[in-house]
Amino acid sequence: MKKKTGDDWFPFWIDKWLLGSTRDELTVEQCAVWVDFLALSYKDEGYIRANVGIPYPLKRLAGLLNRSEELIQGTIDRCLDPEVNKLRREPDGTLYVVSHLEYELSKRHKRRLSEEGCPKNGHDVRKTDAKSRGEKRREEERREEEKDPPHLRIKFNFKEKKWRGIIDEDLASWKKTFPDVDVEYHVFTRMIEWIVSNPRKGRKKNYARFINNWLSDEQEKFDSKNAGKRKDEKRSKEWLKEED
Repeated sequence: MKKKTGDDWFPFWIDKWLLGSTRDELTVEQCAVWVDFLALSYKDEGYIRANVGIPYPLKRLAGLLNRSEELIQGTIDRCLDPEVNKLRREPDGTLYVVSHLEYELSKRHKRRLSEEGCPKNGHDVRKTDAKSRGEKRREEERREEEKDPPHLRIKFNFKEKKWRGIIDEDLASWKKTFPDVDVEYHVFTRMIEWIVSNPRKGRKKNYARFINNWLSDEQEKFDSKNAGKRKDEKRSKEWLKEED
């Protein structure tokens, strides 16, 4: 192979495997061989080959994967079918997994793993301190989110029915801008109830604007409702000054 050491693991996307087309395109046996192909391809940047420019002889590939030559050849032929398009045969006869880049980790994720002390292309489940890897990852994601402006940071998780990306500074700003509105009640109760009840209308490109508009409407309702009362209070203060 081209690399002496390939990736130790690769992300196996659950939805792609359970809900994708692979189960309809391949037989049960071919699905098992396809997973072997994916694992083997990540030893050589997406290629299934003995070395650069040298394809695996069928007998050797079958022996490597401990499967019959008929099953291996049948899976290759099926995956090369243009309607399935899972494999591509290069001019030198070697095979390449078409979806290789879709399973590859992002540069940002690889960098994060490296900074946390994990192997760059591998996975280390050990804890280096009191906090788990997952906790460190979530903390880093939170810090990165806080650097983004509200319209990029604030999102709504429909599955968990809660906000993501709202920070203390946002709440403080809304309370200052809309002093007569119960900000936390509207943001964390009323808005969530409305979004969940109206899933189509509740999907927004800019949730920060949505929250601001909602709170602004509530402030206007308060101002309109109390306009007369405030005028009477103003007149009373002016009358008292005149009396003095």
